[in-house]
Amino acid sequence: RDRSWADVASSAVFHGPPGTGKTTLAKAFAGSAGLPIITTSYSDCQKHGHQGDMLAALDQAFAEAKQAAPAVLFIDELDSFSQRNAPHQNASYLRGVVNGLLEQINRARDVDGLILFGATNHLETVDPAVIRSGRFDLKLHVPYPDKAGLEAILLAKLGTQNTAEVDTGAIADRLIGLSGADVEALARDALGRAR
Repeated sequence: RDRSWADVASSAVFHGPPGTGKTTLAKAFAGSAGLPIITTSYSDCQKHGHQGDMLAALDQAFAEAKQAAPAVLFIDELDSFSQRNAPHQNASYLRGVVNGLLEQINRARDVDGLILFGATNHLETVDPAVIRSGRFDLKLHVPYPDKAGLEAILLAKLGTQNTAEVDTGAIADRLIGLSGADVEALARDALGRAR
């Protein structure tokens, strides 16, 4: 409680396969800490138009998060901020965009209470300067759920009254290797069929 913001890790990248709950994790952290969450992504910013408009949209997301601090800023699709030295058709565009993101992250480090989270399915394609320590300190792998995780998803989505006489452990065994999103979709389908 009496630690300064500078003494604690305030940035992390959630990485892993699609559907494992990386976005949900960021929102859950913000909710449990009682902090507002501002979300953006590469495509959210890019839809504004040319490079200047995209960088302005990125700037707006950071400005909103700074204004709300203490707050969480969540950037999805970090892999779209890919390596600047890789051969790209639009290499100069991408270089400018990545440099713009780096500048925003560097400025955000000076804002007390601004927690920065990112998510990607492909950590290896993100420009190394984006995810280096000092920008995104923690790299947290979010794998497919294990049996206990699958059972918890089934119980949460189906409800304890619907699973009282069901062997959720046996069902979870059959679902090993599926993402949390896939299991949620199966649970919705099961409830729909039961209705």
